[in-house]
Amino acid sequence: MKSIIMLPLLWTLCPAQPGIVWERTYFPGTTCSFLDVHETSNGGFIVAGLRNGGAFPDACLFRFSPTGDLVWEVSEPWDYQKTQWVEELPDGEGFIATGVCRVNPDDSYAFCLVRVNADGNLEWSRVLDVENSTEYGTCVLPLPDDGYAVTAYRSSTDLGRQAWILRTDSQGDTLWTREWGWEYSDEARRVLLVDGALTVLMQGRLQTTSYGPHLVRYDLDGNLLWETPIPELYGYVYRGQDMCYSPADGGYFVLTHHGPWLAHTDSLGVLQWLVPGRGASNPLGYSINTTMDQGIIYAGQSTPDPDIPGTTYSGMIVRYDSSGNEVWWDYVYNSDCEGLFSARQLSSGGYIACGIAGSSLNGPGYLIRYEPELGIDEPGCSSAATLSLHPTPFNSILSISYHLSDLGPMMLSVFDLTGRMVEKLESGVRPAGGNTVLWSPGPECPAGCYLVVLDACGERLVARCAKLD
Repeated sequence: MKSIIMLPLLWTLCPAQPGIVWERTYFPGTTCSFLDVHETSNGGFIVAGLRNGGAFPDACLFRFSPTGDLVWEVSEPWDYQKTQWVEELPDGEGFIATGVCRVNPDDSYAFCLVRVNADGNLEWSRVLDVENSTEYGTCVLPLPDDGYAVTAYRSSTDLGRQAWILRTDSQGDTLWTREWGWEYSDEARRVLLVDGALTVLMQGRLQTTSYGPHLVRYDLDGNLLWETPIPELYGYVYRGQDMCYSPADGGYFVLTHHGPWLAHTDSLGVLQWLVPGRGASNPLGYSINTTMDQGIIYAGQSTPDPDIPGTTYSGMIVRYDSSGNEVWWDYVYNSDCEGLFSARQLSSGGYIACGIAGSSLNGPGYLIRYEPELGIDEPGCSSAATLSLHPTPFNSILSISYHLSDLGPMMLSVFDLTGRMVEKLESGVRPAGGNTVLWSPGPECPAGCYLVVLDACGERLVARCAKLD
């Protein structure tokens, strides 16, 4: 059995965080939370969350300019609305979001799926409501057939909470659903499309396991391929919160909510190493996403330190390399920030994070943008195989050159930063020597950062590139 490495953290050796470009708060006097943020193909930002109460109408999606100015917002004629996750569509012509809503005041809370165009106009919405039950969407992922994979959970007093995954067509109509879990407190937290199948982070238990995070794999027809628990994180003190792809080795990074703890697994979900997260007292982890150098960026909340009088809640952002070592961090007290719920790297190399500010966990909304960091080295390539890209950034055609030291199987693929395979460029048995492949991405690939991945010679090489408009 492979031993699990508990990595030490040399916190005092970490450099200072990159500078702040700007930070802004939004909609004071309302209940407002910004829960998920993505860079858009035009360099601005799309944010999922909620705003209700006060002088503003209720809203659940917000689009901002690169400098943080509000461009538009989306409001449904429902009694309550909140989106938990949003994704830009591959063609750059709109957005898909999921979350929770209540259509009428006497209704139970229901799962919602909302699609809007690039101007913020509603194209369609879907609501799934079971009487005396709460349905809650946690993540949505556009698929190559123009449909969607969605993670969610269903909760009722009779059945408890069940993890739930759905696949829909391009209009949001359900093709199949699957429930997961054994007892009463299960959730499906995040879904990734990797190598033509869906990997889902589940939180809960099976009849043969204890309570904790599990990685579960389905094919696109909903057939279960495998399910792997992480027994090192069993217990109610943990709780699987988020997951992202590890392009360096084809595995996964998993973040727990309490602690938090950062885990790395192989491609089958088996734990490789585990590190404790940063923060005082009882910090909380909310999101984790891949960075361009194959590391990760984590967003959360640091609770007051009982040993240091006068400390308060703060947002927390921590940057790790691919081995779980801290690169930099920032406790965000600015503008009374109390928590960061999502953080991502930008195509320019900087970072955007969203959360809440003020005296409670309900607003106002908060955005903070960081400069690109300095002194972060590209991961080195093995001598057994090499991979290089030219030019980068590029506009329409990227030249990908690779060299194999031996005859053998290989695969050359392109991924986006969410871990979704954008295109498989080449695969099969190739002789030793050099080869060049041209990648001309179609309109379904918006401007942004991509990872070119070469699996060959028993190794995985990754190079990053930036596509311009």
